[in-house]
Amino acid sequence: MPASSDFFGQRNPQAVLKHGVLTRYAHYFAGRAGSATGGRVAFVDGYAGEGRYEDGNPGSPLLLASQANRVESLGRDVKLAFVEQDDARRLRLNETLQENKVVPDQLLGGSFEEVVDTLLNRYKDRAVLLFIDPFGLAVDRSTLERVLGRSSKKQPIDVLYHFSLQTVARMGRAGIMDDPLAVRSSSQLDAALGAIDWRTPFEGAVRSGQPTSAAMEVARIFGESITSAVPMKRTAVPVRQRPDQLPNTYSCCSQTMKKRTGISPTLHRKRMSIGFIIVIPLITKPT
Repeated sequence: MPASSDFFGQRNPQAVLKHGVLTRYAHYFAGRAGSATGGRVAFVDGYAGEGRYEDGNPGSPLLLASQANRVESLGRDVKLAFVEQDDARRLRLNETLQENKVVPDQLLGGSFEEVVDTLLNRYKDRAVLLFIDPFGLAVDRSTLERVLGRSSKKQPIDVLYHFSLQTVARMGRAGIMDDPLAVRSSSQLDAALGAIDWRTPFEGAVRSGQPTSAAMEVARIFGESITSAVPMKRTAVPVRQRPDQLPNTYSCCSQTMKKRTGISPTLHRKRMSIGFIIVIPLITKPT
């Protein structure tokens, strides 16, 4: 799904949160998971954008590159791979990387779903951190399950995935209505969420706040279904702009992430490989 021009204009509070999680966890992941692969690590940004916001703030590619440099002192060899489907944004990304003297191992066009398996094969002897931050719902559930299912002791794979409750709330409400737009919304949700029943929570969710509450329930169901499909555990923390507001995103982390990064108040007693997410319950998989 193409991003609007406003999406890359300046960082909103959600982007600040996402990037805070990304930078802290990337450093921790390289140190911890990289110890199982002889120090070999790969950071993959599946929706890289232009590398920098219009207001000058660094985007995820530059943040990952910075962390890659930092963990060199830990004896880590980090490969960087950036995927950007839009030709114009990818050209600007290349310029941004050159300006900042960042040399990625891979800078690819095409969709993330088209290239992810090729990248995982390329980094088969590395611990791989995938940052998947699409605009809207651009990743099919089948892709997420396939990627998470490839994680192993020889190739630990962690996925930090942004899944917007706002998008689910908007499309879920539209998807149950009796009009032509409902078909498109429902088909997109079916692909992104899989075979779960997302329609029932949205039935009657017409008053203010109700679609968001319905989306939160869908997020819970989705997280549980993923843990059943690919053996994992999960925790979730709702993120609100104010305490009296409904959340528009979930920030999800393990206890080990809290200890190393100071981000999450959630508890998880056993170190596992982080699975998911910023917006739905975090999913973790044993290594």
